[in-house]
Amino acid sequence: DHTDYLHDGHLHHPHDGLFHFVFARPEHAAGELAFVLGADVARHIDWKSLALVPGTYIDEALRQSESDLLYSARILGRETLIYLLFEHQSSSAPFMPPRLLGYMHAIWARRLREGMAVADGLPPILPVVLHHGATGWTAPRRFSELFVLPSDVRAALSPLLVDFGYALDDLTSPVTTDVRSRQALTTLVKLVLRMFQRARTSPNLVRDLAEFLIEMRELARTEVGLRDLRVALRYALVVGDAPLADLRRLAREAAGPRMEEDIVTTAEKLMAEGEARGRAEGEARGRAE
Repeated sequence: DHTDYLHDGHLHHPHDGLFHFVFARPEHAAGELAFVLGADVARHIDWKSLALVPGTYIDEALRQSESDLLYSARILGRETLIYLLFEHQSSSAPFMPPRLLGYMHAIWARRLREGMAVADGLPPILPVVLHHGATGWTAPRRFSELFVLPSDVRAALSPLLVDFGYALDDLTSPVTTDVRSRQALTTLVKLVLRMFQRARTSPNLVRDLAEFLIEMRELARTEVGLRDLRVALRYALVVGDAPLADLRRLAREAAGPRMEEDIVTTAEKLMAEGEARGRAEGEARGRAE
């Protein structure tokens, strides 16, 4: 149920919550996946067959910095899997290829345990990484880049070495700045990608989001769009450092007084939780002393 996003526990895991709220819905995931995979790959995929596969494969130690989704789609009538990993730590992960290989192995292992027939073959897995850290992605993009070998030795060993690449959407890269130019994306995804780009680092988040006022008003025309916009603005409140008065004004201009009231209510809840947490920590320190 996506309607509970950013309530209770999700207030404390906003990146993960917003990622799942948006990209666990095939109608929103399709455009982004097609963009990142590139036209040569995307044209082979039957995007109408895109369906979410339940489950997560994230290493327990990385749950604070990663989120994932697994999708199934058809290519020429046969199943292909698309594994979307959302990397929301501040820097790029230097050993991303072996990490992805571990997740892909876990996916295939589950299929084998479920009794997949040899004749069916393993379903291909297309790994996709979405990154919105504070700095650009500098990690190797192929597994073979991690092997430190002289060129002649690498050429001799390459038929025996593990190697694959992954598709990357680095939201901190200058070439990804204008997400509005990605024509296949839904209005919600364009707004959310801009929030991922700017919410943690922008000196004036409300000014950045005001550039999307037309898109926000478009969302506000339907009940589903209003819910989605409410979720997005709550994320901006939780993650960004925008003055509440400015965010209230933006919410009112985008969707009216009810949206402004929701922002105020969420802000009051956050302040109350912060005060309660501060009192609990103070009491704990007092007992320890």
